[in-house]
Amino acid sequence: MNTENNSKIRKKELIQKYVNHGLESLSSSEILELIFCFSGNKNVHELADKLLNIYGSINNILSLDVKTILKDNDISNQSAVLLRLITIISRIYNMEKENIHNIGSTESAFAFLRNYYIGISEEKIAVIALDNNFSIKAYDFLSSGTNMNVSISCHDISKFVLNHDANIVIISHNHPIGDAEPSENDISSTRQFINALKNINITLIDHIIIGQYESYSMRENFSDTLFKNVNDYGYKYKHKISD
Repeated sequence: MNTENNSKIRKKELIQKYVNHGLESLSSSEILELIFCFSGNKNVHELADKLLNIYGSINNILSLDVKTILKDNDISNQSAVLLRLITIISRIYNMEKENIHNIGSTESAFAFLRNYYIGISEEKIAVIALDNNFSIKAYDFLSSGTNMNVSISCHDISKFVLNHDANIVIISHNHPIGDAEPSENDISSTRQFINALKNINITLIDHIIIGQYESYSMRENFSDTLFKNVNDYGYKYKHKISD
């Protein structure tokens, strides 16, 4: 009973601190404590400190999938689900706030995809189907893998694009724990996709890589090589000289 009363008192203190002084008045540990107070977890202070010691930051914790959060962390199912819901809601909020319906430049592609990858802890490939005016016809994650390896076939891409009556496509993948620089495999795969899709009248307009802190356009960086003979249809990008 005493532990339960202490938890209620602590919850009230944290709520009052937040109401009176705002979120910036709370430490990372206190923010996690407050979240856990609403999800039926016990020993919320110890749990918050433990997670921060293991994963380093709230951002890293929110990027974990439910199974990882639950593993050996003495955390309730409700708390794990709540943490994931925060990132999902954040993704929806940011995408609705940006309200991007047209991707006619690397700038708009970066903005759209950075929001789309919020909270994604594994490497995934996203495909965006566009019409001739760069209006978004459809988008989805078509493949996922480990943090170091993910693959997709040209058939998967073409089927998705054609099913949505589009003929221009942007593909993207993320580097959840690294920078956005492409690997040799990223470059060779892009070349294969460009050539294969061109044979069925689908234009790969760009391949975007979303890193942990930055974004990378392969159209911008390989405009004079990989994309030299690929019509840009007015897609706006910075021309950079590839090595």
